[in-house]
Parts: sequence; C-alpha cells; structure tokens
Amino acid sequence: MNYILYNPTDSTGFGNRIRGLVGAYALSLAVGRTLLVEDPVITLFFSAPVGSKWLVRDFFPDPKKLPGPVPMPFYLRPDNWKEAYWKALQEDDLSDYFPGEVWWWNESTSFYDALFLNPNYAKVWKASGIDQVSKVERIGKLTSYLLSNPVSEFLSYIEATKVDIGFRQGSVGIQFRSFADWEGQNLSVFQRFLEEVVAWIEKQRNRDFGFFVTTDSVACTEALVARLSYFGPVSCRIAEFSHTGTQRAKNRFLEKLKKTFGFSSDTPSWLKRGQVFSSQQWRRRADPYLEPLSEWYLLGECSAILSTFTSYAVFAGARSGNKADLHKIDIRSGFVGRPDHEDYLF
Repeated sequence: MNYILYNPTDSTGFGNRIRGLVGAYALSLAVGRTLLVEDPVITLFFSAPVGSKWLVRDFFPDPKKLPGPVPMPFYLRPDNWKEAYWKALQEDDLSDYFPGEVWWWNESTSFYDALFLNPNYAKVWKASGIDQVSKVERIGKLTSYLLSNPVSEFLSYIEATKVDIGFRQGSVGIQFRSFADWEGQNLSVFQRFLEEVVAWIEKQRNRDFGFFVTTDSVACTEALVARLSYFGPVSCRIAEFSHTGTQRAKNRFLEKLKKTFGFSSDTPSWLKRGQVFSSQQWRRRADPYLEPLSEWYLLGECSAILSTFTSYAVFAGARSGNKADLHKIDIRSGFVGRPDHEDYLF
C-alpha cells in the first residue's frame, strides 16, 4: 500500500491547514494512495471519516519504519517552480515524481485547480461525482466529507458553547479579521466593514434576524454587538485570540478602536464564557485552539456568512458543504459580494 502523508508546518493557520488537507485528499484520490494525516490540530479535533483511518500510527505502529520526507521536485528550480508545479499538476502522471511508498505533503497552495484539469485523472473525478459540479460545490463536498467526524469532546464543547452564548441555529454569521500589515488602516477598514454589514441587513426583507459574531479582537466584537443588537439578538464570545493560529502585534489598533467606539476593556458579565470540561486530558491538549476552532465551527452552522473571507471563513462554509449564503466584504480591494474565483483556488 502507498500513502500521501499530510504534514503541514506549525506556522500554518487553521484555514490553510484545511485547504492543504483538502488538496492532499484530492491528490490521494487522483493517484490512488491512502491519505495519512500528521497534524496536531486537525487530528485532535477530527477523527477520520467513518469507515476510514488516517492516523500514521494506524499504518506505521513503529515510527522508525516510516520513510523520511523527500524534497518536492518542483522546488529544485527556484526560478520557475510555480510554473513547473502548475504544469506537472495539470499535465503529468504524478506517480512519476514520487515512486516511493510515502509522499510527504505540506502544501496549502492555490494550484489544485490544475489537478482537476489533468486528463490522466478524468476518470477519477467522474467516478467521484465532482467532475461536473462548480468549484464551490466541489470544495464543499470534499471538505464536508473530511471533517464529518468531529471527536466527541469537541462536539460536547460546541453544544455547551451554544447554550452558553445563546447561539441560534440559522443565525447570520459575521466574521472580521484584522491584519497586522494594515497598520493604521485597520480602524477605517473596520468602520467600512461595519457599514457594509448594516447595508446588507437593511436590504433583507421579512427576516427574523439573529447574529453570531466572531472577530480576532475584543474591541471589534463589542462594536459589532452594539450595532447589530438594533436588528436582533447577538450571540458571541468576548475573547482575545487569533483566527489564524498565529499571534500578531495589534495593540495600537485595539486601543484606537476602543477609544473611537467608547468601549472599556471590561467584558460585560453576560458575555463571559463559562468553563466547559468533557475530558480533562483532551481539554489540556486542546485548550490553545478551542476558542478559534469552536468559533470557526459555529460560523459554519450559520445560514449566511458575511466576512473578510480569509481561509478561516472559506472553510467554515465549506465544512457544512457551502450551503450558507456567502458574502465577501473585502474593503482593501473594494470587492463586496459573492466570493470570487480566487477565494476557491486550490
């Protein structure tokens, strides 16, 4: 038996981890290999789909017998590796590149469109039923399958969180992510984002609104809660965490935002999270990721998602099969509307 071992780097944000997982799975389907997942985040929160296995230890009980990683052949020519990568995925029999028992794959790149154009694998895509569907549907099918089996402790935590914050099924999900590279622009970007959200709400007719708000800053969340409460009940968690899985320096932006909107750093008692414990051991291991991943999971259960549409939001919608009404609000580029082609590139 031959394998593709998905092993993303530690610095990869959660959205891109899922992007890479879906890409590795698509590649495994194409070349007829078994997918293995060596990722401390994904395997902590999700088991393999029912009826399958993906943990390395299930296939290699003795880690010493696991073949080591081999350099990706596409990177051997740094002057044109992207072109070589795209050409290989679109035209070549990829088995020629990796003849070994285990391919190590750590990519979260945007080139998998080429794989679905590769004539060598046309029969595979037809047999899997994803050859004629749209890009959004394709990603929804693959992602919802791969993430269809959350571990019981995570599900218990999610259900307790719903009760704790008053989450309403069918809520409109609002996700805003600030960026360190925006620097002084973050405040004006957030204000314009808020204006677009309100404009979208006001265009809807005869809807009983409930909202779920998730951002990566306390000040942004408080500002959204204050504004959206006019339209309906808002569920959220006030917490400072990163949607990417990596921390960024943004204190100046937060302080300016709090000053502008008049918020203090104190969290209202009715918005504070309660502590939920299912398995002490799992909880200790999962604790660094629980806040952003539970928010991500709930975002995927919303009936509509209005978002800056990073990979975090892209794959929140994809986890539920992309059934939500998705709207991208990208203030920097000026794009407001349905997610565009670039958001779904693989």
